[in-house]
Amino acid sequence: MKKLISAFCLLLSLNLWAAQIIKFQGDVFFDNEKVSDLIILNQGKVLRVSGKKSFAIVQFDDGSKSILKDGEMIIQESTFKKTKLSLLNGLLSLVINPERKTNFTVTTKNATLGVRGTKFMVQDSAQETYLCVCEGEVEASNRLGRVSVKRGEDIHLNQSTKDFQVTEASSAMWKMSVEQFSLMGVKVPPRN
Repeated sequence: MKKLISAFCLLLSLNLWAAQIIKFQGDVFFDNEKVSDLIILNQGKVLRVSGKKSFAIVQFDDGSKSILKDGEMIIQESTFKKTKLSLLNGLLSLVINPERKTNFTVTTKNATLGVRGTKFMVQDSAQETYLCVCEGEVEASNRLGRVSVKRGEDIHLNQSTKDFQVTEASSAMWKMSVEQFSLMGVKVPPRN
């Protein structure tokens, strides 16, 4: 019995699973295999969603959620102290548990986004990373600097951005962000 408990504790400490898909539609693949049922996601493997009407909603152990549309992401690390996602391309919206006492980071090829209890959308392409914050605050950085982006604001970043221009999010981008959250069953207060 002690060996069984020890083995279980070891598995928990290794945290081999990072999150789980709680809802999906269309062409969703994990580790190059088509997803046909709700599954647990392991760290370090690619979640790919293909097609404009396809999506995957992922829930983390602390209650935080994300929705990935027409893109790829990897859960690099997910522990009680730290979660790190890599968005390879596509559209990712996240709702981070405001009671979360850990570090949550999203990286793209153009930027690193440090998140604390917030709702935001990030879209990554070969040319740039776009960030729209719907609630809370996100610290956006690249190798040349960093800036805080607050509710109702957005920013376009690439690897060489050094003049960080935070602007008011356009109505079209705000609407697109709110639509992503509604797919997850999450409400976003109207913009003032």
